[in-house]
Amino acid sequence: MQEEKKLKEIILVILDAKKLIILSTVLCMLLGVIISYSIKPTFEVSTNIMINNQDDKEQPVLKDLSPIGDYVKSKFVILKMIKELNLNYSAEYISSNLLVEVPKDANQIKLKVTGQDAGLITKMANYLADEVGAYLEISARLNMISSYQKRLIDAEDNLKVSNSELSEATKQLQGTQEKLLTEKSLSDDPYLQSVVAEATSGSNKKVGALQLRNEEINPLYTSLKTKVADLTIMVSRIQSDKQVIEERIASNQNKIDEIQKSIASNNNQSNDGLVNFVNKYSTVLITPAIEPVKPVTPKKIINTFLASLIGFVGGIFISLFRDYWKNSPVVERSQKNISL
Repeated sequence: MQEEKKLKEIILVILDAKKLIILSTVLCMLLGVIISYSIKPTFEVSTNIMINNQDDKEQPVLKDLSPIGDYVKSKFVILKMIKELNLNYSAEYISSNLLVEVPKDANQIKLKVTGQDAGLITKMANYLADEVGAYLEISARLNMISSYQKRLIDAEDNLKVSNSELSEATKQLQGTQEKLLTEKSLSDDPYLQSVVAEATSGSNKKVGALQLRNEEINPLYTSLKTKVADLTIMVSRIQSDKQVIEERIASNQNKIDEIQKSIASNNNQSNDGLVNFVNKYSTVLITPAIEPVKPVTPKKIINTFLASLIGFVGGIFISLFRDYWKNSPVVERSQKNISL
């Protein structure tokens, strides 16, 4: 019963102080609006970099993306960006407003840049995305060149061995007769001698004195000829593979030189901050940042609501505290002493 009475008294106190509560709510709401509109808006842009790891063995492949965060936030990259984009920010300020997300076991990188100039942070995000793309592309192609060079060394070794074997087999073939010539008399074959004697009506003695010459294919010559043909095909195949590997090494090196030249000339970015990423890299797919329209902070509606809520709760607290102060025994005694 007493609790219901106290609750009723609290409600009555709040209702009596409704003007104060409304006034504090309105004042705080106006203050929140003023603060929200006086703070400079902060924008955020992001760009995604997808790693194009295909199953094609001839395409560059990247697996370890952990160093990317440190690379993007390194002073080398940031100072280079400050110089090329003519920024009036310090490297520490840019680094604090730059977020690099590299999810574990994922094939993508997300760059986020925040700032008060929407156009400028868009240029910064695209610039950094291009730097990351170039870094990943060059790293992947250097790995490919290293792999191709190992294959090239193996191909050259195999080519030397095959050429040596081919040369030796060719020499053996040149020194081997293609056909074997054999001579024998009919007396060495009694059956054939009797058949010839009967057919020619000659004596066995005369027939046995006849000589037979026979030519046979030399099996060693045939074997060596087959070996030379197989080795010739093998040498041709190794030379063809070697030429393909050399062409791919040159192609990757030319692409690296092209990327480095493009970075040095700084001709990738247009005046509106957009970068042409289409077909630029084979290792990565970059989604360019687009200039934002709405700021991420301040959140005016939320700030206004929170300010109004604070004013409302503060008005209630003031009204309850004022009532408690008036009805406090200490205050009553002090008033009696003053009246005496």
